[in-house]
Amino acid sequence: MLRTSHPDYGFKYDETGEDYVVDEEEMCVVRRIFRCVSVGETMHSIKRALELEGVPPTNTNGRKGGVY
Repeated sequence: MLRTSHPDYGFKYDETGEDYVVDEEEMCVVRRIFRCVSVGETMHSIKRALELEGVPPTNTNGRKGGVY
């Protein structure tokens, strides 16, 4: 695996820093987005709902441009 400075949204690095593990808190947001898309919601409406709920567009590891 090619390691980057910050893992992708929904993941974090394990204790060795070499492998991904699921970050359940963030992965809940990712799953929600997929569910919303699957029932026909627009990306704009999903983004707006997440913004109104205060879900940050970065992962907890500080990576900008996270999930939406």
